[in-house]
Amino acid sequence: MASVQIAGYNVPSFHEDPGWIPETNIILTPTTTANLRKILPAIVQNRPLLLVGDAGVGKNALIYYINSLRKHPTIRYSFNEDTLPEDLVGSYRLDPNTHGFVWSDGPLSQAMRQGS
Repeated sequence: MASVQIAGYNVPSFHEDPGWIPETNIILTPTTTANLRKILPAIVQNRPLLLVGDAGVGKNALIYYINSLRKHPTIRYSFNEDTLPEDLVGSYRLDPNTHGFVWSDGPLSQAMRQGS
């Protein structure tokens, strides 16, 4: 499997047409590099990762940076107090053509179906 070197880690990369790849211009300061080294082990081991913190501290920027180098598609979903299970899993929606209901996957169901 192909890989890319990020902050001292060999991270798997992707070469097929992966979908939306974020563009990023990040400055690799010592703090940024230290933060990359904290989260890259989970990515290398294909483990779940949850970044929590105040708005504007660079959580998304780190993930966009890593995934742009990996050529890995990225979908961002923000949770808040109004987030409902159907926002993630999906729900039945009215089909204007048939006037019946059709299932519409949410981002979690889409990711599971695509194996991403």
